[in-house]
Amino acid sequence: MLSFLATAVALLVPSCLAATTSDYRNAAFNATYYLNDHYYDNSTSLWNSGWWPSANELTALAVFAALCPDDYLPAMEYYFQNALANAAAWNGPGNSDGVKNTFLDQFYDDEMWWLLGWIKVYDVTQNSTYLDAAKAIFEDVKVVDGPCGGHWQKNLSETDPSANYIVAISDEQYIAAAASLANRVADNSPYYTAYAKNHTDWFYASGYLNSTGNGTILNGLNVTTCKPDGQALTYNQGTILGALVEMHQLTGNQTYLDTASEIAHGTINPATSYMVNSDGILVEPVGSLTGDFIQFKGVFVRNLGYLQAVRLMMRSLRSCRRMLARFLPMIGKQTVLLAACGRVRWTLRPWDLRLRVRRWIAWSLLLLCLRD
Repeated sequence: MLSFLATAVALLVPSCLAATTSDYRNAAFNATYYLNDHYYDNSTSLWNSGWWPSANELTALAVFAALCPDDYLPAMEYYFQNALANAAAWNGPGNSDGVKNTFLDQFYDDEMWWLLGWIKVYDVTQNSTYLDAAKAIFEDVKVVDGPCGGHWQKNLSETDPSANYIVAISDEQYIAAAASLANRVADNSPYYTAYAKNHTDWFYASGYLNSTGNGTILNGLNVTTCKPDGQALTYNQGTILGALVEMHQLTGNQTYLDTASEIAHGTINPATSYMVNSDGILVEPVGSLTGDFIQFKGVFVRNLGYLQAVRLMMRSLRSCRRMLARFLPMIGKQTVLLAACGRVRWTLRPWDLRLRVRRWIAWSLLLLCLRD
């Protein structure tokens, strides 16, 4: 999506004063301006009225603001403050009791997108109000009572048969949330550390890792067999990268970065990944070109940027550059890129141009691949 441009640039540019970074900064600024000018709804404090997608857009703005806080933060704080004050009123699902005006709803993964977003806002503002918002959400999501030891996607799992599925995304977000709070809440770090370590240990033992044979992760666990099943989606690969970076920061254990590196390489290595098509382009192995899937590659690229910031992975970088080399010839003018790069499949076809410009995630890949 468009807002992930700011995320990738902020992660990859070492200094906002370096002359060689000006093009990246300009691209990030223009993308962020376009996102907010065309898709931000002042009446809801959301982007295009999307609930959990708006949490990801909030996250991207926070990382963008961190690029040059003196220049960008004052403008971005308008969106941070509005979201905290007003967005919860537009939480369509409401929480499990039907109560609205809260960042809690019937899906734990929705809640944790907001939790992780507020942490990034806290990082750039150092305003503890945002950290408090993240801490409050954590108290709702910290219940891990699935039959396989994993995290339910829905918080109605006891009464809703459709909720009886352990999804990788919730497990990965949960590790990221607990570890991130442990790294930031100094006076209660042991509390969050226990949750982070316990669930990370469970994740390593669950069978998720390398469940596809190429280092990548399937979509969830079958609650009957407690074995991984489903497809490998790009956001499953991305979210765990950020979680393992936080675990490394928390513990100093290099194994977490080793695991993250293998997942990243397995995702974009054209020789082994079925998330890379015959043209060398990153894809989702699904038929739909709309809905939530549009977000997924942006989540992957953003978290790959977090990993690249602490460990430059030459294997993944080479694969990424090869992917970019195949992708760039398909891109015409910048306006075509804007209109077309939000697809589930990064391949240009005329009927795909209807998808919304704000899904401009391909620029994130471009900037990531051009890292020095």
